[in-house]
Amino acid sequence: MYDVRSGGSLASALEASMDGSAAVAPSIALVTINFAPEVTGIGVYSTGLADYLGERGYKVVVHTAFPYYPHWRKRAEDRGKLFRREWRGRVRVRRTYLFVPQRPSALKRIFHELSFALTAAMSYLASPRADVTIVVSPPLCLGLLVLGLARLRGSRTILHVHDLQPDAAVECGLLREGLFTRVLYRMEKIIYRLADVVGSIGVGMLDRIREKGVPARKLLLIPNWANEDLVRPLPPQTKYRSAWGLDGCFVVLYSGNMGVKQGLTSLLDAAQLLRDRSDVRFVLVGDGAEKTKLQAYVEQLGLQNVQFQPLQPTEDLSELLATADVSVVPQKRGVTDIFMPCKVANLMCSARPLVVASSRATELSRVIVRAQCGVIVPPEDAQALADALVALYEDPQGRARLGERGRAYAEQELSASRVLSGFERWLQGWLSRDSIAGRVAAER
Repeated sequence: MYDVRSGGSLASALEASMDGSAAVAPSIALVTINFAPEVTGIGVYSTGLADYLGERGYKVVVHTAFPYYPHWRKRAEDRGKLFRREWRGRVRVRRTYLFVPQRPSALKRIFHELSFALTAAMSYLASPRADVTIVVSPPLCLGLLVLGLARLRGSRTILHVHDLQPDAAVECGLLREGLFTRVLYRMEKIIYRLADVVGSIGVGMLDRIREKGVPARKLLLIPNWANEDLVRPLPPQTKYRSAWGLDGCFVVLYSGNMGVKQGLTSLLDAAQLLRDRSDVRFVLVGDGAEKTKLQAYVEQLGLQNVQFQPLQPTEDLSELLATADVSVVPQKRGVTDIFMPCKVANLMCSARPLVVASSRATELSRVIVRAQCGVIVPPEDAQALADALVALYEDPQGRARLGERGRAYAEQELSASRVLSGFERWLQGWLSRDSIAGRVAAER
């Protein structure tokens, strides 16, 4: 396994292979279902990677869908459209049709993902051959089609895994193990074989992938980076406190996707346990497939200390996160290293303590322990979560120390410049090693 943050001497292989001639940046095809203007989840990191490579002079073509996430609805101007080309700075973006269900279910999600995999594959096939093809998963089926086509076209291939989708579906109770899951796991193995390199965002996820039979030499760690320039520590008295009636309150913030994997019901149960503390408020910002159910649950419990707010503009992220006294990152019980919440690095950048509801065996918990920036409680344990929040409420100096450590860790280990420049160095070294090996073979 190679960690892009480690630097090292791989980049020097590029210089050795050039014989003094100028390097020509390779062309990159990035295939991802989520992309800007989506401001949460995987799309943020796919966009950041494309933008960085484009600014560095690579010829980047992104094959993506019309934006829909996390609201699970397309914009009015995109409905009924099959294809669109556009530019984002130096990056060429090719958008294709996908089916977006109003109420996602397991079956509808399958059609949703298949629709994009098919149209993205056609877009990829109709584009000029790329030197490197990067496929972002999920959806899993995207890798089967696009990586297969890439191999046929002689493109080097990278599968970048943000979510171990079959494992997640089983562990979250969305699918029962049986014939269909066996088909998914078989497909997963084929996709890993098609990829020259399999990257992921956490060591724990890469360990799971290695256990599935992928050799360590093919594994690449590309952690989700912190946007330390966008997210800065700010005073707690923000415009959101005034607008949302939070002045003088201890604010517990959840920001991001509201889906099954997050296990947000336990957060609402913790709010019920703390309902008599009038100055403690729970604020859930974002959208997702479970939001309507969560709102109904709040009404059922009659909670006055919980409020839901829509997604906020990216440029206001610092102020939003500064509104919190504590940020929470819950996970559903049984979820292990099948995914790593995208938000964690930016939460650290805000210099606010984290309360993480997760098994201590997960990568998420290990990061919190390394950074010493928060408290870990068992998943879906509302009492433990409430107790941790009360302890932090009563210890403002402790909260400040945890927040400062989180910011320092994000700057040192997860900065965007370190992760992205490290990926570029690795990419150059990987391509140059292949070039050297091919030239030696030809000379023989």
